[in-house]
Amino acid sequence: MFKVHGFTIEAKPETYVRTKDFDFTASIEGTTVNVEVFALRRDTFSPDALLSRLKDKRKQLPADAPAVLVCFYPNEWRAQTPGLHLRLVGVAGRFFASSDRVNCILFAREEWEEQLPLGGGVSLSCFTVANDRPRHPNPLLTEALEAEPDTHERVEHLMESGEGLRTGRGNGEFYDWVDWVVSANPFRSSSPIVEGRW
Repeated sequence: MFKVHGFTIEAKPETYVRTKDFDFTASIEGTTVNVEVFALRRDTFSPDALLSRLKDKRKQLPADAPAVLVCFYPNEWRAQTPGLHLRLVGVAGRFFASSDRVNCILFAREEWEEQLPLGGGVSLSCFTVANDRPRHPNPLLTEALEAEPDTHERVEHLMESGEGLRTGRGNGEFYDWVDWVVSANPFRSSSPIVEGRW
């Protein structure tokens, strides 16, 4: 997604050092955005647990540049939690009320789709909540993330190939998620995950 909008991506190695242990930087027109991607595994939605996790992840991001948190949440929460979208926005509002370090939170989920032309795959949906008063405003970043078309469109085809983050890339679904976030052609051909149209 970032690469679609012209950002240059640089994957970051794990440092286990607070404010320096985030996943990648996205740079464009002389500005750099630090991005941390994480997934929630709780069986049920808990606003307090989500808020706590956002605060913990914020600590991995430097305070001297714009920042984005990308939060994958379980698809099962939709059926269990009436008004989930608004509740996620509410938690983001609580988070932004106590922190100006993060410019945006991108909430994302995956859903297995059975009725697809090639027999099934994963659809990816997301929405962005922007901080009204970030420490380091970046209108280009906010515009890029909020200008995405409807991300609830159905997945239509398997990826034939994809570069993604090849250098120093780990294996597993977490790295597939990171590839999706940063890349216009996000997944490796060996991945079972399919491309969502933006």
